[in-house]
Amino acid sequence: MITTFQELIKEISVRAWNSPCRERADGSSRIPLTDGHTDGYTTPYCVFSPFYRKPDKLVNQFGLRHLTLPHPDVLTDPELKRLVRALTELWVAWNLIPEFPEETPEKTRYTLLLDYLEREMPIPSVGSIHIHFDRRMGSRDEAA
Repeated sequence: MITTFQELIKEISVRAWNSPCRERADGSSRIPLTDGHTDGYTTPYCVFSPFYRKPDKLVNQFGLRHLTLPHPDVLTDPELKRLVRALTELWVAWNLIPEFPEETPEKTRYTLLLDYLEREMPIPSVGSIHIHFDRRMGSRDEAA
């Protein structure tokens, strides 16, 4: 059970480090060439799917279901900033890029990242999906 803020940050960092989307030290992919999906295209050597996993809630994909992330009102400004950075790094490790307007406050970023964890989304095996949060704090998804 995670009891301290440091343990929470460490757990999120471990999830980012263990992302199957990260390259190995030798530059090879951790993503299997066939993942059981038939929505890809066939080559003589493999079946390739543009997505590593079928859509599921991000909290499940990231393996964070067991974590209780704190409400933004109980965090200090430095904690909030550190947690937003850790969550953003986790998303990037899974080929998902959250993009906010520069003036977006940390508390708003954190709240939006938390809310988005409950959305279903595929994890791309190639490229990335950019999630643009606009001034109205909505978002639109865009594959890169």
